[in-house]
Amino acid sequence: MDISMFSLRNLILWWSLIFSCLSHANSQEGETKQTLDKLFDRCRSEVIDPSSVVDVDKVCQAELDEYFSDQSIWEYLELKYYVPGHYQHPPLRPMFTSQTSDLRMKETNNPILGEIPKWRTIFDQKIEIRDHLVSQVFQDEICKNLLSGPIRPELNDRCSGGELFKYATYLDMCLTGLHRYDWLIQKEALSEGQSFFVYGLEALETFPEEEQELRSNRFMNGILNAVWLVQKCAHMPVSAFDSNLKTHARVDQIGIQQLIKLLGTGQDAALNIAARSGDKWALYSYHPPGVSSDVDYWTSLHEEEPYLVHYWLANGRSNLSEEHEVRHAVQAYAMKYGAFHESTFDTYMGEFLFSLYWADAPITNPIVQRIINIQEGESDSNDNHLIRGNLEYPW
Repeated sequence: MDISMFSLRNLILWWSLIFSCLSHANSQEGETKQTLDKLFDRCRSEVIDPSSVVDVDKVCQAELDEYFSDQSIWEYLELKYYVPGHYQHPPLRPMFTSQTSDLRMKETNNPILGEIPKWRTIFDQKIEIRDHLVSQVFQDEICKNLLSGPIRPELNDRCSGGELFKYATYLDMCLTGLHRYDWLIQKEALSEGQSFFVYGLEALETFPEEEQELRSNRFMNGILNAVWLVQKCAHMPVSAFDSNLKTHARVDQIGIQQLIKLLGTGQDAALNIAARSGDKWALYSYHPPGVSSDVDYWTSLHEEEPYLVHYWLANGRSNLSEEHEVRHAVQAYAMKYGAFHESTFDTYMGEFLFSLYWADAPITNPIVQRIINIQEGESDSNDNHLIRGNLEYPW
């Protein structure tokens, strides 16, 4: 098969899709930029001057509340920033759940999952109640048993799985916002006395004009979100994890590294219990141990949320062969988008497979070649067996 023809056909397909949506996308980005420009102008002092970010202007706080509250948390799990020369730093990911950020960012439109958590989910003025509730759950011996073993949905009510997820996410996102603000605004980048925020603004001007607006919108979204999180979390309750701390200790006066040390174990325990009590959002946020060390969890996850098992097994979480990993990826696709036609290999399934596991695989990889053969209708029985063979599980 001519690889160059495969690439050309795919480029033609993608460019036709891009051009069909271009005017609509440009219009959306333009509207987003106008909104962000207004927010930035309103909150300029909070972004530029770190000393004012906690004692924020009430109008700025109200407008940031209105802008962010109904947006998905999972769309803010990654913040990319640049320095002049188009150099992109490794993106800033969540402080406690970075290992599942790729998964959650891909699942914002997953029909299996349904509604996903929004910022108003965790900033609902009930954090004081959850703080007390977490302390009670951590003292309940039956709930503490959920730190290991299988998923037990019958304990969800007793152990307040949904509330523990919200609390764990609150801690994760608060520390993520504090870290991002500290790293991008307060710290001096390199040795030239400028922040990464200033560097980022300068770098954006060096990109081609057609890329600037989209990149600028994403960057400013992340910056304003960090400013907002610092405001929302300035008096976060942490007494559930250290009785020596006052309930309303100013987190900006404690320090990020101390907070990570202080909250890390408790946040992990809260999310672990929430996941093993069957809370769906927690299951997507929790990074499970290896299969061999927690077989009970994995077999129960296959019963409760089989899509996740196929996703993780396709991502190399076991010692399965590459062929079986591809089959699990195909199964995940079929569950997410509906079963594919037996006689065809959907173009978008190919894209799904590559994005799920094979994004970095060279085109000469034998498995990639077989996927391309199937996608191009030039497959043989051996290629078809790759995606339609029996599934194997590592337990």
